[in-house]
Order: sequence, then C-alpha cells, then structure tokens
Amino acid sequence: MKSSTERASPDGHSAQNRARSRAVSASRAAEHRVPHALMFVMADVAPACKEALQAAGFDVMPFRSDAVADAIASVEAPCAVMWSDPTNCLASAIEEGAAIPEAIEGWRARADEILTLLRKNRRNITLVESDLLTASHTDPAWEVLRKRLDIPQHVVLSQSGPQSALSRAIARLAVPQIDSLRDLLEELRASGVSPLTEENTSATLAAAAEAFEGPRSSQDEMALLREQVQIQIAEAHRAEETIASLRDQLNRLTEDNLRLTATQTELEAQNAKLMRDVEGLTTMLSMVYASTSWRVTAPLRGVKRLVSK
Repeated sequence: MKSSTERASPDGHSAQNRARSRAVSASRAAEHRVPHALMFVMADVAPACKEALQAAGFDVMPFRSDAVADAIASVEAPCAVMWSDPTNCLASAIEEGAAIPEAIEGWRARADEILTLLRKNRRNITLVESDLLTASHTDPAWEVLRKRLDIPQHVVLSQSGPQSALSRAIARLAVPQIDSLRDLLEELRASGVSPLTEENTSATLAAAAEAFEGPRSSQDEMALLREQVQIQIAEAHRAEETIASLRDQLNRLTEDNLRLTATQTELEAQNAKLMRDVEGLTTMLSMVYASTSWRVTAPLRGVKRLVSK
C-alpha cells in the first residue's frame, strides 16, 4: 500500500505545475512590456497603432509640446514621439469629403510643432513613424528601434488603417507632389526611425495595382470621389451665389442709408430754419407787446371785442 504522502504527490505536482505555468506566463508578459517608456502620439496616428502600443506596455499619451517637455525634465525614462505620414491624413480627408487643403495645412502645422520640439531635445526624444508598425519585422528600422526603446516585435500590426486601398494609393502618390510637405517629411524621416522608403514605394504601387484590379469596385469608388468633388463644387457655387446676394443686399442697404442720411440732413436743415423763424417771430411779437402803441391802443381793442360780441 502507498503511503498518504505518495498518494498526495500527484496533486502536489499538479499544483507545482500550475504555479510554474503562471510564473512562466508572467515572465513572458513582463518581457513584452516597456513600462517606463513614454510614447506621445500625433493626432493623425490611427487608433489601432495606439492600442498596439498600449498592449506592448507603452504609456501612450496625445502629443503636446508642453507635456513632452515636462516628461523630459521630470522623468528619466525614454520618451518617444510617434508621427503619421501625411498619406493617412490625406486619405481620410478624401474619404470623408473634407477640404484637402485644410487637411494638408493641419498636418503640416502638427509636424512643424514636433520638429520644433525635436530640434531642442534631439538627445531626449526618439522619433518614430507610425507606418513602421505595419512594416515587416525584418525591416532594419525595427532593429534600430529595439535598441533605443526595447520595443517588442509582436507590436507589428497587420493592417495600416481604416482607409480603402484606393484612397491610400491616391494619397500616397499625391503627397510627394506637394512642395509644402516635402522638406518636413525629409526632416522627420532623417531625424527618427522610419521604414525603408523603397518598401513604402513598393507598397504604394502594390496598393494602387490592387485597387484598380477590381474595375467595378474602382469605378464605384471613383464615382464616389467624383460625386464628392461635384458636391464640393456645387457648395462652392452656392456659397458664391450667397455671397453675391449678400453683396447686393449690402449695396441696397448702403444706398438706402445714404438716402436716409441725405433726407435726415435736409430735415435737420429745415428744422433749424423753422426754429430760426420761430425765434424771429417770437422776438418781433415781444417787441410789439412791449411797444407804446400797443399799450395806447389797448382800450380800442377792448371796445372792439365788446362790439364783436
């Protein structure tokens, strides 16, 4: 017969295995976390990127110059700023029917704010392009980023964002042609960690080819884009008509105001003349009442009033 100790040993081994499994899981989870790294993200960074960074253990916060400066001054942990290629901003503007010039100018202002802060704190900030999270983990940029922030490989995303392939392809082909963005993009990529440009170009061409492989789908999306453009043109025409109507109303009101002003001036002149006439007549009447002849003829006027009754 086995002893009670021997009979209990299987349960003891089971408990030990469970404890060992929990310890291994906790150890592996700890290996994938970067608890002391602060990641400030540009407003254009996709929510999926933020979620992936948070899942990897980063403290993710919206980018603000003052917040980054405070973190650099008060925290010894590494600080990183993640920015988004203007392609993402432009693709979203295309799909939402937003004003493209305003979207481009907004991205340019945000990128300029990041670069202004970076120029003063190059040693304390790691600049990261969000497209790196959709690049292959074999991209050499990943090795650079891992050395700086110890970022885990599993943070790589499988999709770049909610925009359609056509919108992204159009935006990615259009951005290099926009002069106001070229210098900012070059400085951002030269100052931080970004995926290879060649891979971006290949991805652009591949996305464009894929977008136009389905003619019907592409035609539908192009029709939608044309419709959005026509809507914006119609809105612009309506705005011009409204402005013209308001301008006509303003001109009429201005003319009416000028006529009223002239009439008011004329009435004021007439009123001033009447006041002068009244003052003159009042003076003359006072002189008559004060004259000797008026007093002498007072009895005659009394007799005339009696006779007239």
